[in-house]
Amino acid sequence: MFNCKLTSFIQKISMQSKKLILTLSALVLAISTFIVIHDNKKTTIALTPTNERLVPDGIKKDHGDWNEQTPQTELEISEIDPLVEETWQSARVRKGDSLSKIFKRLKVPQEELAKLTRANKNIGAIKPGQIIKVGFHSNKVISISLEINEFDTLVFKRNNNSYTFYKEQIEPTIKLETKSSIINSSLFVDAKKVGLETKMIMQLTEIFAWDIDYSQDLRTGDSFTIIYERLYKGEEFISTGRILAAEFKNKNKTYRAALFPLHEKNAEYYSENGSAMRKAFLRTPVDFTRISSRFNLRRKHPILNRIRAHTGVDYAAPVGTPVKSTAKGKVIKRKWDGGYGKTVVIQHGNKYSTLYAHLSSFKRGVSVGSLVKQGQVIGFVGSTGLATGPHLHYEFRVNKKHKNPLKYQYPSAKPIALDLKKSFARQANPLFEFLKSNISRQTTFNEPSFTTVNP
Repeated sequence: MFNCKLTSFIQKISMQSKKLILTLSALVLAISTFIVIHDNKKTTIALTPTNERLVPDGIKKDHGDWNEQTPQTELEISEIDPLVEETWQSARVRKGDSLSKIFKRLKVPQEELAKLTRANKNIGAIKPGQIIKVGFHSNKVISISLEINEFDTLVFKRNNNSYTFYKEQIEPTIKLETKSSIINSSLFVDAKKVGLETKMIMQLTEIFAWDIDYSQDLRTGDSFTIIYERLYKGEEFISTGRILAAEFKNKNKTYRAALFPLHEKNAEYYSENGSAMRKAFLRTPVDFTRISSRFNLRRKHPILNRIRAHTGVDYAAPVGTPVKSTAKGKVIKRKWDGGYGKTVVIQHGNKYSTLYAHLSSFKRGVSVGSLVKQGQVIGFVGSTGLATGPHLHYEFRVNKKHKNPLKYQYPSAKPIALDLKKSFARQANPLFEFLKSNISRQTTFNEPSFTTVNP
């Protein structure tokens, strides 16, 4: 009798142990889906990518430009209590919105805004399209989340009468895709026909902007091929990412470039021999325009009707077309300058300077003394001053002497350092080989034939 009871008792313990093991296994599986990283008192919750094999090694995406502060207290996983029952309200940020307006719509007390600002002063830097969610418990705000982008969310949790916060990050699944096209009408039109977004076309033009003048160099029959990222959230396509490598055939000359190093924010494009694609100066200060008047020291002025040296290049473009600084430098003039109309002059070190004239308006924030980056918008095309129609007059000067910007041999940026050349070759060569293959120019792949690129 005693042995029977003992046997029954052992069987019950055995069954309970099995249930416990199964329960623990499920818990481990659930927790393993999320990686909690503590780095310099910053808590990041990252969803593990599901197909790392398609992602070039070393790619680490930072999908937001949010200026993070160090959380006031380090959050432990136990502080995120899944058992608290919350009711949620959400709002999408509209143009002209502020947190104060959104809180009024969601009936959140205004004093909560002051508490959030004390936790993170950048909370008010919201953008149209972002989603704000507010969690209530017993009619009291206990959590607020701000969707920075599709992958990053800033989460605020109430801690007595204040808030702590952490950044919740979902790592995207990255797939590589290639697209190519032959130019028959224009780069923009033909790129659109194969499904490239405007931002991707601009990325492509920027890669080769120092070697190809898109306003005068393109010919029918030119072609391009790109390998680029497609970002997914689970199975849902979210957006395109970076161009990892590109090829452009222009006037029987082939240019190829690859991004390196992939895992760094300040990655640059380099040619097959490791030379930087970036030069000290851009070839043109405006995109997708035509040259209406070239550099000519014996040109007859169209308004003054007499011979007057044309010491620059005119780019015809619609009023309002953005004008970019062709190199980094310091603004030394920003004013109405007689026949030049609204004019900006930028000094680039001691040797070079550039002039941009006939502007319709100046870019807000650009003034005398401003430091500008290469490619930064400084104003907009117009027809102010002595101008027969909307265009940009661009001048390039070396030691205060005018030079033809279309023919001048601009200095190059630094090539890849010798100690990084082997790493560059390991990462870039598979991309270059893929660009050279016939298959990359024949079709578009949802999944490329190669699966990884070693850094």
